[in-house]
Amino acid sequence: MNSLNWSQQESPQQSNSTISKRHMPLRKHIRKQKNQQSQNSEIQNLYKSYQFSEIVKITQASSDCYEEFEQLKINNEYIKIGDTVEITGEKHIFVGKIEQIIAIKEPVTNKFICLCLVNWYLTRNEILQYIPESKKWISKNELFQSDLRDYVLASTIINQCVVTTINEYKLLPEITTSTYFSRLKWIRQNEFDNTLETYCLCNQPFNPDQDYVQCDKCLKWYHIHCLEKPVDINLDFLCTLCN
Repeated sequence: MNSLNWSQQESPQQSNSTISKRHMPLRKHIRKQKNQQSQNSEIQNLYKSYQFSEIVKITQASSDCYEEFEQLKINNEYIKIGDTVEITGEKHIFVGKIEQIIAIKEPVTNKFICLCLVNWYLTRNEILQYIPESKKWISKNELFQSDLRDYVLASTIINQCVVTTINEYKLLPEITTSTYFSRLKWIRQNEFDNTLETYCLCNQPFNPDQDYVQCDKCLKWYHIHCLEKPVDINLDFLCTLCN
């Protein structure tokens, strides 16, 4: 049976000091456990309120619960940093480029939270909220680059997708629902980083979803639906200015 030995010229003060030292690892363990429980509770609350960037802030200094990866596997598909992906939302599908992949382990439960830092593309529907008149020229498969970034749950990623330039897009033999193009960057609420050349009598930028016909004389392009008379694209066409 273990007993406390007060011999060996040990004073009561020295003995108490020894007891304190012997229990230091236990106290540290209890303190560490309480800290872990507190951090775990904080992570869970942030998780429930979708404050993923705050979870990253409080865990990235700890090698025990924070780790970055080059790729992850979603629906039997490997997604790498730099890939463009479709992400499910409440009402719409969103598109973004993966910039960071993180796994965070909750200190107490040891469950993993997998997050991805995404650089968003803005969709047609988002732009129309600010510029409704742009509906005439924005393609259904058109995206707009932005400086907006968010952390999202890896589980919300649907699949990898393709974003090309508009010239590449026009040459594609087949266009799927996961094929997009981008030609402008969204700067602020009603401003892009560039202006687009306009066509037709309506002076709208090119929209690959619409049908055009080229005047054989001036070589300008016109929307078929903007012309007064029906057009046979197999015959020569002269616009009203050249006819």
